[in-house]
Amino acid sequence: MADLLRWTALTCVFLALVKWLGAWAILPGAVLSFGYVLGRFRLRGDQWVAVDCLLLISSIAVLGYFLTPNLRPHPPNKQGMCLSRLKQIAFALEQYHTTHGRYPPAYFTDQQGLPTHSWRAMILGELGHPELAAKYRWDEPWDGPNNRQLHRSMVHLGHCPSDSADSPEETSYLAVVGPDTVFPGSISVQQDQIRDGGNKTLLVVEVHDSGIGWFEPRDLHVTQMASTINARRGQGLRSGHNEGAHAAFVDCGVYKLPDDLPAEQLRGMLTIDGGEEVTLP
Repeated sequence: MADLLRWTALTCVFLALVKWLGAWAILPGAVLSFGYVLGRFRLRGDQWVAVDCLLLISSIAVLGYFLTPNLRPHPPNKQGMCLSRLKQIAFALEQYHTTHGRYPPAYFTDQQGLPTHSWRAMILGELGHPELAAKYRWDEPWDGPNNRQLHRSMVHLGHCPSDSADSPEETSYLAVVGPDTVFPGSISVQQDQIRDGGNKTLLVVEVHDSGIGWFEPRDLHVTQMASTINARRGQGLRSGHNEGAHAAFVDCGVYKLPDDLPAEQLRGMLTIDGGEEVTLP
């Protein structure tokens, strides 16, 4: 029993050192632990002492846990998840264009010309959610009683893990709407109209805590957005990750645009046929 208590105490010290010093404590901890265990081994007749077997198994288990990080659960990579979701949206828009010969408009309008449905609702099938596409009601507004119930189903796709957990129905991925963009409004754009090149033209961008619902027919307007990444004031490209903000281009490439991206470069990425010189990060 004394040996067992001694090993428990040593294990606790070792775990504390690893937590404090990180990987630097693993090697000396492994040497000391195995040295202690091997020193405790002895034969009594033809049987190993039970406590020694317990010490060996415990030692191997503890050291194996710390020396094989791939076997331990890791917290999710929020930035990687964000990139994956943004890329999935870009591919869905590409598939929509392949099927319909054009990108969806930024929004549909009612008889009074008011926006009623977002492009995000139009690509539910391409996103791999045909059941949601079938349930979406086009004969009621985006926030009607039926459509509002579908918001909860879009949390895992339309919401960046780094955004506020208090507003899971908000989308973190917006189009930039306005003249000479891929989403000019209620008008659809075809790829052959994007003369600046798909690898230099923005399609969808990341906006941290946007305040916009997934089905809401509202996005960033080119004339009202900030001209820099992660601007301190105004709405624009903004990320909850460290520095920069993610953006998907027409060719489905996804990049992290740095905070110091010149305003003229960002403006050039937003237009479809402005002829600007654009340099990707």
